[in-house]
Amino acid sequence: MNGEYEKRSRMGKVLTIVFILAVAIFLCTTIENNKKKSNDEKNSYGVVKNAQVTDVREPRLYMYNKILVSESGATSDFFTEFRDVKISFSYDHKRAAVTADDELFYVDGQLIPLSLCNMVKDYGQISKDGGCILYWNVSWNSVIVYDIDRNEDIKVAHGMNQESEYAISSNGKYVTLFCDNKTRIIPCGQRAVTTPVSDDKLVPIAVSDDGERAFYYTTYKRLDKTWVYSFHDGQLTEIAELDGANIWTFVVNEDCTDIYMNGSVLWYYNTRKDKLRRILGQRANEVYFSKEVSQVFDGHDRVRIVDLPTLEGCLIDAYRGNFWFYDAGKDAIRVSEDDEKCENYRIRDKELEYLTIKDEYVYKVTLSGNHKTEEQIVELEYKARNVIANGDFSAIWFIDTDNCLHKYQNGHMYDFGDTGHDNAILKYVSCEKKLYYIKNGSVLALDELTDEKTIVAERCRTRNDLSSDYGNFVGYTDFSGRKVIVIFGNIILGDE
Repeated sequence: MNGEYEKRSRMGKVLTIVFILAVAIFLCTTIENNKKKSNDEKNSYGVVKNAQVTDVREPRLYMYNKILVSESGATSDFFTEFRDVKISFSYDHKRAAVTADDELFYVDGQLIPLSLCNMVKDYGQISKDGGCILYWNVSWNSVIVYDIDRNEDIKVAHGMNQESEYAISSNGKYVTLFCDNKTRIIPCGQRAVTTPVSDDKLVPIAVSDDGERAFYYTTYKRLDKTWVYSFHDGQLTEIAELDGANIWTFVVNEDCTDIYMNGSVLWYYNTRKDKLRRILGQRANEVYFSKEVSQVFDGHDRVRIVDLPTLEGCLIDAYRGNFWFYDAGKDAIRVSEDDEKCENYRIRDKELEYLTIKDEYVYKVTLSGNHKTEEQIVELEYKARNVIANGDFSAIWFIDTDNCLHKYQNGHMYDFGDTGHDNAILKYVSCEKKLYYIKNGSVLALDELTDEKTIVAERCRTRNDLSSDYGNFVGYTDFSGRKVIVIFGNIILGDE
C-alpha cells in the first residue's frame, strides 16, 4: 500500500515538473515571439534609403517619425527608443530642444544630442533665436533657462505649482509664468525687477523680447469658454471671450502686438489699434505669411510664433476658399474658390502675389490692399492644366492637356516629356530647389538649376499622391499603405 502511494507520489512530482517546464518553454517562446514581433514592427519604420552625406556649415535639422535628419543628409535614430518625443525648433531650424519621455536634450544639425535634464515636466521650449531652452526641472522643482552658448543653467523660479505653465521670449531674455501667487514676467539672469501681471493664474501664450507685452488665456470647461488677455502699457486687458474651452489655437508675432485666435471662427487683435476683428465665420486650416516664416511652429502646443513686426498681410486657407487679410479695419478678400489651393504665392510688404491660368496665359495677380492688378507673364503654346512656380516666380512649371511637363524660365520654354497620366500633382521643394512629381508609380525629382531628372523612389501605392510636410518636403504613400517622406535625399517611413 505504501509502495503504491510512493509510486503515485513520484509520478505526480514528475508530471508537475514536466508541466512547469512546458509552461516555462511556452512563456519563453511567447516572449521571444513578442520581442521578434516588436523588433519587426520597429524595423518596419525608419530610414529606407540614406542620402549621401555632404559638408554643410550650420545645417538645418528636422524630425520625422522620431528620426532626426540634417541638411547635410545625415540621420539619427537616437530618439526611436523613446515612447513620447516632442521637438521645439528655432526660427532657422538649426537648433532644437527634444523632450523624450522625461528627458530633455539639446540638438543641432550635427545630430549629437546633449542631455540637459533627466526629469523634466511637460517639454522644453527653445527660444526662437535658438539661444536658450526653457524647462521645468522636477528634481529641483524649479523653472530653468539653459543658455546654450554659455552652457549655463539660470534658475528663474522655484517651488512651482504642478499645474503652472510658462513661455519664453524669442530672444530668451524673459519668461512669464504663475509663481508666488501671481502671474509674472521675469527677466532671465538680470537684476531688473519682475513685472506682476495678475493675481489670477493665467496660461501664457507668448511674451515679447522686451518683456513689456504678453498674451494669456484662461479656460472654464463648465462654461465652455476661453478668455484671452493682452498685457501692454502696464495693464492687463481682456480682448476676447471665445466659445469653446479647448479648441482654440493662437498665432502671435514676437513683439506680442498681434494675435490670431483660431477656433470655431477666426479672430484677429492688434494692440496698436486696440482692434478686435472677426475675419472668418469658420475655422482656418492655416494662416500663411511670407514663405520664409510660414512654417515656424512647435507642432505640440496651441501657440505659433511668427518673426514679423505685424501679422496684417496674410493668406488664409479655409474650407470655403482662400482669403487675403491685410488690414484690421477691412474685410478679408476671397482670392480663390472652395476647391482651389493657392500654392503659388508670395507676400511682400503687405502685398499678395499669386499665379493663375486663363486660357493659354499665366498671369501674376497682385493684391495691394484691396487693389487688384493682373500681369501676363507667360504665353503658353499649350493649354495648361496644372502650374507651380519657385519662390520668386522666375521658374514656372506646368502640365499641358497631353500630360507633358514644361518649364518656362528666362523667356525660354523647356520640355520634359510625358508625366504618364492625367492631373499629375507638382510639388516644388524650395530648400532643395527641386520639382517633384509621380510617373508610372515612381517619384521623380527635377533639378531647377540643371534640369537633371532622377528617380527618388519607386512602388508608390497610387498614381498621384504627393503631399507636403513642413511646407517643404514631399511625402507619398508606398505599396504597403505607409506614409513616406523625402527629406534632404533620405527616404523615411512613417505610420500606416
